[in-house]
Amino acid sequence: MSEKLHTSCPFKLSSRAAAVTGMAKPQAYTSTARQPRLAGIWRESLGVPSALRDKARRFYNSTIARVIFLLAAVVIFGLGISALWTNVLCRIRLHRDLSWYGLGLRGLAPSKKFVSFKARTPSLEFPRWDARCSQENIFLGWRGHEVDEPGAVILDSRGELIWRQTGSDVDQNDVRPQMYRGERYLAFQMDGPNGNKTQGHWYMMDESYTIRYRVRPHEFPHADMHEFQITSDDTAVVITTVPIPYDLRSVGGPEHGWLENCYFQELDLESGELLFEWSSIDHFAPNTTMETQANCLVDPNARFAGCGDEQGSAFDYFHLNSVEKDSKGNFLISARNTWGISYIDGRTGDVLWTMGAGEVNDFKDLSGGAGLDFSWQHFARWVEEGRMLSFLDNHYHRLGDPAGETGGRVVDLDIPNRTVQLRKAYTHPHQIKAESQGNIQHLANGNYMVGWGSSGAFTEFSADGEVLCDARFGAEAFFDFSPVSSYRVFRGQWTGRPRYPPSVTLDSGRVYVSWNGATEVVKWQVEVKNEHSQTVHVLTQVFKDGFETVIPLPNTAANALVRVVALNAEGEVLDASSFSVVPRWSRLGTTLNNLIVFLLLVVFVTSMCGTMIWWTYVKEKEYTSKRGYRELGKQLDSV
Repeated sequence: MSEKLHTSCPFKLSSRAAAVTGMAKPQAYTSTARQPRLAGIWRESLGVPSALRDKARRFYNSTIARVIFLLAAVVIFGLGISALWTNVLCRIRLHRDLSWYGLGLRGLAPSKKFVSFKARTPSLEFPRWDARCSQENIFLGWRGHEVDEPGAVILDSRGELIWRQTGSDVDQNDVRPQMYRGERYLAFQMDGPNGNKTQGHWYMMDESYTIRYRVRPHEFPHADMHEFQITSDDTAVVITTVPIPYDLRSVGGPEHGWLENCYFQELDLESGELLFEWSSIDHFAPNTTMETQANCLVDPNARFAGCGDEQGSAFDYFHLNSVEKDSKGNFLISARNTWGISYIDGRTGDVLWTMGAGEVNDFKDLSGGAGLDFSWQHFARWVEEGRMLSFLDNHYHRLGDPAGETGGRVVDLDIPNRTVQLRKAYTHPHQIKAESQGNIQHLANGNYMVGWGSSGAFTEFSADGEVLCDARFGAEAFFDFSPVSSYRVFRGQWTGRPRYPPSVTLDSGRVYVSWNGATEVVKWQVEVKNEHSQTVHVLTQVFKDGFETVIPLPNTAANALVRVVALNAEGEVLDASSFSVVPRWSRLGTTLNNLIVFLLLVVFVTSMCGTMIWWTYVKEKEYTSKRGYRELGKQLDSV
């Protein structure tokens, strides 16, 4: 009974157990009869005939299938590369003159930070510099998606920081010095908190960086960034925009649409009284625009002109971006989206003439079309009133626009005969484009300064077009992505006398001193006293060296009280920091730290060299051994 149970058991005995019992190993029980049936049921459940499966398998393993799969992969890869090229790669501008700075290896918006001044500041590169350039200061509004803390910036003629607005996360635009009642002010536009345009103002700071005037448009909520000009009459000309309901069918828009109406106003700065107002829709119809109303299909984000279907996205058909009042009391204006520069009567508001490359033009071009070959322009200004004017021809609006060069333009006008002739075009050798923003400024020395707007650069040209000074505050290869920009860039005179004292930081036996905005400091004087005496001794005097000066202290200054005094060219005291205790430091400790770092570097390099030598030795030994075996084999074969 027991043996019968063992022989019929479906489980296998181990070979060792079988050997002990003296029995043959029983085989596992299998039901060969049920396997085909189960497989058939499984195949039937798939619903795929076996012939079709075999045919698919043969096709999958065939050469033609592999070719098809390869072609599909190539097409998909090509489409991906095409999209990458269209949206990214084709916008990267490479040329042989690019430095590491221009290639973005220092960041897309290179910046630097000081020890005694906490805010980051733009770090400029000057690929070209000439002594014939203006020695006046540089004014810009540092902003962009690569700038964490935007702000107004003043630099000296070589790009060294003078003053930097701090404590704001909102852009400051149109930064420049302007005269009002015989006093020079620093003027700029800034929106409200979190970029709220209804709470924005134009600001005027005096030489102490104290805000003396905050200006808003008359009975309108939006203080527009595009213009704030203080006139020779001590009034202010400003721009504002208001969305209004409008029938846009003439430009392919909705019947009950919304239009962005542009105004400029002349205001009394003391009282805010409205002196003059002009409205674009009263003089230019929507069908004079060169901006397609279907721009939402071209540009889904509608960055440059709204879709016109709702109030928050009103169609910006005109886009007024500069106004200048002249000595006759009339106004020279630039409207980007009509490609036109117009002259407005300062009493009636009538349009006296328009020089345009779009739908409206009153002039004949005597320079073979070059005088009127412009588009999306900015910042029209008289060079010689009534005879010569300048403007920035952006000639570029968005990705995919026809090829064209951005550049400053100076044209001669014969207004009675309505003729225009290009005098000079100021274009960059690297063909820098300004997708938006920008300006050209006629300088006191006769040169022309071009700010490249959305591209973080500015260039000073001689009157005949020679590039004299060329500066970057962004990585040139990526200008088409606008990582950093300034709405306009100006040169001008500025004297800064801050009311706050110099900033001082003491660290490792050194004094780091700076004074944000001060322009008259020539020397720094370090003074010392101890806590038990009020007698102050002069420790040292050094010349100011850039924005921040580093002054080493002697060991005897440890635990003493020191302050830094700012001196002007005559040796007069401008201001002084408060006294601070000099913490004890060890120069030996600093030296030891440097020595340890050096020794670690030596050990690392030595280890790498030793490893390479050892590896070479081992490989050579292996090769020699193998060659010896081969030689021995040959000798044995020949025996």
